[in-house]
Amino acid sequence: MHSSTVELDKQTMLTALIETFEPSKHSYDTCDTGLGRKAICLIDKQLWFGSDAGMDLPKNQLIKLSLELKDYQIELDVKGLYNPSWNNQLRKEQFKLEKAEIGYTLTGNFSDGAGAYSVQWLIVNQGSIRIAIKGANCHGKLVQ
Repeated sequence: MHSSTVELDKQTMLTALIETFEPSKHSYDTCDTGLGRKAICLIDKQLWFGSDAGMDLPKNQLIKLSLELKDYQIELDVKGLYNPSWNNQLRKEQFKLEKAEIGYTLTGNFSDGAGAYSVQWLIVNQGSIRIAIKGANCHGKLVQ
């Protein structure tokens, strides 16, 4: 397991836990891409992000991402997020925190060199909700 901490500013930190993907601990389903080949579309019965359409399983998985904002620790939803970086470390340049009408939005851009995707969370008080994922799913179509 790899731990990674990113300082967004003096009062804001992100801490991630990334672990090596172990196929024996997961189930996966395939689908027809419509291009004459199959791809892994579901891992543990969920859409997943972090790979180009194909039969390659992910190398690693983002299992925890928490935002320390001022004096609060806020857990972010990371279900289905794989291969977040090429070296199991997150970088400040991958994230953008912006003030919203209420609360903040945090956008994270993830990729290990292929299968790039973007995730956006809404942060309000001490809670969060994942509001968008943009990237290619197993059919090569944009998912939002």
